[in-house]
Amino acid sequence: QHFNEGDEMRESVDGVMDAAAALKQWVTDSDSMGYHVLRKWNSDFVADKQLRFQTPLTPGMCLSVASVLTSKAWKTVDLENCELNDRCATILAEAFRQCQSLQSINLGSNRLCAEAAKTLARALPQCPVLRHLDLRGNRIGTE
Repeated sequence: QHFNEGDEMRESVDGVMDAAAALKQWVTDSDSMGYHVLRKWNSDFVADKQLRFQTPLTPGMCLSVASVLTSKAWKTVDLENCELNDRCATILAEAFRQCQSLQSINLGSNRLCAEAAKTLARALPQCPVLRHLDLRGNRIGTE
């Protein structure tokens, strides 16, 4: 699913429209952002159940992403370089707990600290088929 400058959505996968509609509704309902933010988002909903964002995500946007995460059986979530902070990690961790088919999570190159890593460590055992977690390029340290 792609969001383009013309505000058109082109369905590329059956069932993805629900996830896209959730994001579109959130942006439509958001205070001053409107479709301006939606047009700036470069998100791809890929046929093999991959969810990827390549734009900064605020905690409010992470709530919408979490809603989308729990609405479908995603295999891969790629939120690399989305400027995620510890609050975002807490929101996403709660969603990850419900993602029984999640095999790969990429949270690399964000602003996550040790507390985010601890939060994720408590949540991710609930993902029975998770095989890959990328936290490279964060501010986790050696705790």
